[in-house]
Amino acid sequence: MQQGWVDGRGICSADSMLTIGGARWFCHCAVKEILKCSRREDLIQSVNVALALFQLDSEPVAVAMLSHVIPALLLDSSKRELLCNPRGTALARLAVQCTAMAFLTQNNDRRKNGKSRSRKRGRETDREYVVSPASSGSGKEDERPSKLRILLSAPENEAQNPAMQVNLPSYSSSEAPKLAAQISNVNFKEPLNHALVRLFQLFSDVLTDSSVGPHTAFVVSFIQETVRIGEQASKPILQFMPFSMLPALLQCSSGVFSPEDVTLMGDLTLPMVRKVIAKAVCYYRPI
Repeated sequence: MQQGWVDGRGICSADSMLTIGGARWFCHCAVKEILKCSRREDLIQSVNVALALFQLDSEPVAVAMLSHVIPALLLDSSKRELLCNPRGTALARLAVQCTAMAFLTQNNDRRKNGKSRSRKRGRETDREYVVSPASSGSGKEDERPSKLRILLSAPENEAQNPAMQVNLPSYSSSEAPKLAAQISNVNFKEPLNHALVRLFQLFSDVLTDSSVGPHTAFVVSFIQETVRIGEQASKPILQFMPFSMLPALLQCSSGVFSPEDVTLMGDLTLPMVRKVIAKAVCYYRPI
């Protein structure tokens, strides 16, 4: 990644690594390499290379990023220093661009095949290649597994590999109606949609937490990068943001978002969304 480019041989090697190690392991290793950089120029270069490699199978990689890699960094206080800028901003850009790319691939697959599915062989069954029990005890998620097994059951997968397990809070019953009113026509069983719902609830918990740090700045950067990619690309992502998160977000980022940015954070065709966004614009507009 430090070279800023990858040739055909490197793409073939990355494709083999993705097939053998699985999307979660592949994503974790890519993020680890990116976070080794400290200069802004090197980070931009590494993120661009990672995005190119993630196109090998964008949807499973995006799900791994949203469900495991980012939550692991946010929930582990010992890793939060890795989210200090410019690393945090670079990681936020990677996550947003990867997610937008996954939605684009998903929509293209639906138009071609009538349904969304992973392009890689055998991944429709959500099979994961994981480290054997003998090596999983080391707790090193980024080590290349020496012996690999295919586990067809997701709960067994996480039980056999606790080093790769992340416990995310589920959104509360009081938040569910607000989400349902905002995106009633969305299938929550889709892995990408489900990952975003849980991640945004984690973001909401981070913003309302009494402590402020790099993890808080990362959430702001994630929303900021999502707004920057434009309305068409950001809508599939921001539609999962709970209503209660908007006031907390604007309180933590005074002057970062313009009124035009805030209007992109919800579907203005819905009366409840218009009411929440109108209040947010009036109360938190920069002076």
